[in-house]
This record gives sequence, C-alpha cells and structure tokens, in this order.
Amino acid sequence: IRPQIRDDVSRFFRIIDKNKITQLAENGLSSQQYKKEWNALLNQPAQINKARGIIPKFETKWIPDFPAVGDKTLTDGMRGFGDFSYNWLLFEESVELTIDLAEIKPIHLISVGFLEDPTHWIHLPSTIEIWTSHNGVDFELAAKRKNRNESQSTKSQIKSFRFKTSKDFRYL
Repeated sequence: IRPQIRDDVSRFFRIIDKNKITQLAENGLSSQQYKKEWNALLNQPAQINKARGIIPKFETKWIPDFPAVGDKTLTDGMRGFGDFSYNWLLFEESVELTIDLAEIKPIHLISVGFLEDPTHWIHLPSTIEIWTSHNGVDFELAAKRKNRNESQSTKSQIKSFRFKTSKDFRYL
C-alpha cells in the first residue's frame, strides 16, 4: 500500500466526520462501518504463498472497468473486501488462467476467494476446478467443487474455498 493512501483515507474520514455524513456507498454502510472496513484493508498483512507476485496468464480477460491492480490482483497477497471495487477482478464468463510457479514445487493447500454480491449481479462460480501440470501442456484435475449458489442474502460476502493436495507441480 502506498504510504500516501493512509493520509488520504484519514483526510477523507475527517471530512466525513466534519460534515456529519452517516452513510456511505451504495451498499448502505454507515460511515463507521466504512471506516472499519478501510482500517482493516490498510492494516491487513500481505499473505505469503508460493504464487505471490507471479502474474497469471489469463485465457479469460477480466472486465477493464474494475481493474484493481490488473493482472497482478489475484497474486498480490492482498485479499479483497466486501466492495467489488477494492482488489477484485470481475469477469463476464467462466474464468481460465494459468499460474507458472517457475519450478516444480510441493503444494499442500490451494486457496481461492470469491466475492458474492447479488445486488450487483456478482455470483459465485457454479464450479471450481483446479488443474495442475509439470510441463504446462499435460494437465490433470487436482480438485473440483460444485457450488449451489443458493444464497438468499442480498448482502455482499466473501467466500473462500480451500483444496488440500499432496502433489508436486509447476503449473496451476
């Protein structure tokens, strides 16, 4: 996070307080909830993992209107928050991408996160498949999960899915 962002956010909340603004964003957060979310974002440590910093090769391009940090978003070590405009990539169709770990590595856990925000027509994928490979050509299915997408909530929520594996591979 750029050092200046903390000052910008502090200045923003001083203006909010001075003008007695009580509700922010179209998702109906109070100014205090919004401040809490931003503080969590600014104080969140980067997640360390074997794919961090690797730029995925996207077969499906994300929607350019909400670029987050572009191709690096999925592996920058920062989790997204409840607002789709903060560190999420949005797609209009099924997503296919490849992460090259540069060498064969033992992987014990694969974790992926998704934003569900029905108010903005953002839904969980119906199926998540994780394919792995040693050579980037011959892939095998390592994990699969079907989702029921039966959420009755209209509130934004983040869903994380974890897949245990005992495989060594280079490509994911």
